[in-house]
Amino acid sequence: MKRSLRLICMCLLLSGCGMQFAYNNARFMASWYLNDFIDLSREQKTAFKAELAQLHDWHRANELPLYRDTLVQIRAQLSGAKLDPDALQGHIALMRQRWDAIVIQATPAIVELSRTVTPQQVQGLMLAVEARSQERLSDAETAADHAQDTVAGIEKWTGPLSPSQQTRVLNFAAQYPDITVQTVAAHRAFQSQLFEVLAEPSGADRAARLGFLFANALDTPQGRQLVALRAARLDGRVQLMTDLWAGADERQKRRVIKRVGNYIDDMDALINTELTKAVATNADATLR
Repeated sequence: MKRSLRLICMCLLLSGCGMQFAYNNARFMASWYLNDFIDLSREQKTAFKAELAQLHDWHRANELPLYRDTLVQIRAQLSGAKLDPDALQGHIALMRQRWDAIVIQATPAIVELSRTVTPQQVQGLMLAVEARSQERLSDAETAADHAQDTVAGIEKWTGPLSPSQQTRVLNFAAQYPDITVQTVAAHRAFQSQLFEVLAEPSGADRAARLGFLFANALDTPQGRQLVALRAARLDGRVQLMTDLWAGADERQKRRVIKRVGNYIDDMDALINTELTKAVATNADATLR
């Protein structure tokens, strides 16, 4: 369930009609993705889909407007010659809070669904999760791949970088290398605790432990190391963005501002989709 929640957030990283399509079909995508990890019974699938539908509706109605407001604020700040690092940090902190809100909203459903898992399902889940961890480790980026992907990721927004801009980005990539190994270690530490709880008989204490575990998923030595690495990387990325924007030409700035505007348009379309559905439902109920 928790992995499936990430799909909703990941959809926000897509662009154009692709983002709208992915977000509107997140329920199907989540169910399909979950099948890679656990073989649910018919009753479990029904319960999972019902809980995910509620979460998706809640996210569209409550969270997307907050994302839109943040994007509007970012676009306004991009109109200036310089970016405010503190403002950027604030926007990123807000987005992290929104992820925490999703976890809090979904935890009761996760706990309830966990009551029905069988020992065989837990064992299968353990094997599938470890296989995915091994796959992630095998796909970890080399220094060269990491540098290339970092440049490509920024050029998606800005278009071609100048030689001096590329040098700045490559220095950033070298200073903050791929952290797949540390990420997998933190995930394994969390998963170890999770499977320990799932292996025990269901009860009130089990529900409380699961709730606490999801709220403190990175409260392990490996998790705290990952948090520290992410914090340092974030500081470096904010400085990188500030430096690049100060030296960006008008073409690059227009391209970035336009892309942010496209995201805002996507948010409007997704939010209005829900409003249109609500109006149609109310009208249908009135006619009846």
